[in-house]
Amino acid sequence: MEISSLFAVIMDLAIDPVAYVVKQYWVWEGDSFYYNIPLSNFSGWFLLSFFIQLVVYFFLAKSPKEKEPVWERRMIFLYSAVVMMFVIVALINGLWLVVWLTMIPFLILYIVYKKETRL
Repeated sequence: MEISSLFAVIMDLAIDPVAYVVKQYWVWEGDSFYYNIPLSNFSGWFLLSFFIQLVVYFFLAKSPKEKEPVWERRMIFLYSAVVMMFVIVALINGLWLVVWLTMIPFLILYIVYKKETRL
């Protein structure tokens, strides 16, 4: 669940700067090294995601006989596509910190996830 919560934060690392700097969908008050987005926003995403996934885990827990759910690969693809869409928009608009702070952890966590699911 921690890895999934980190994935939620990584997605927000891409979404918030694009929505704030490029599209101006919302306004942040305060100063931060990351496009003036408060760091508490990302800790909030982590905690909320962790709680939601804890609840979902108990509702969707698979039986010992079940293998990988059919939808799991599709969800991984969809998640990756959404992150890539925001990274591309950030890249086009010169938000280089978004590209690096999103892609490096994304790739590391994806590799960790793949190694764990092969066990």
